[in-house]
This record gives sequence, structure tokens and C-alpha cells, in this order.
Amino acid sequence: MTAPLPQILGSYRLDAFIGHGSMADVYRATHIARRSLAAVKVIHPHLIDQPGFMQRFAREAEVMVVLHHPNIVRLYEFVCQNNLAYLAMEHLGGGTLEG
Repeated sequence: MTAPLPQILGSYRLDAFIGHGSMADVYRATHIARRSLAAVKVIHPHLIDQPGFMQRFAREAEVMVVLHHPNIVRLYEFVCQNNLAYLAMEHLGGGTLEG
């Protein structure tokens, strides 16, 4: 079981849990200064030390930065520090892609 996250994560206030996957949990968040919505994808802490994992996660962020398409969310920021890694990205709302 992972430790609970702080309610403030960098520039973001985590407002609600949205969902989880095998490598991350996702939260609806608010950028504190801009008061804009974001989705924050927080990597499970036990994965950060896995060989090659952070390189793959960083590559995901690099790809998101250069892709511009209406069906791909925009990346706001990628943070990796002190055994914590997350992506802050555009929040679209409207449900999940599960079908």
C-alpha cells in the first residue's frame, strides 16, 4: 500500500482521485496560481527505482510535449524529485476511455 500524497503537489492542489492503473494514480487538480484545472498522473513510488522505468516515463513526457493533436492532452509539466514523479496535463473530464 502506498503512502497518501500531500494535498499540495508542486504547483497543484489535488482535488479528487480520478482513477488508477498499473503504474500511476490520476487526480483532478487545480493549478494554485492560475486556478485552472489539470490532471496529475502520479507514478507509484515502488516503480521509481525499477531499472529503466523512469527513462520510459521521461520519454512519455518528451513525446507528449511535441505531439499536438485534438485527441491528445497537452502536457503542462513533468516533475521527478525526491522519490516522487508526476505528469501534470490538460484535464478534459467527461469520463474514461473504458468501454
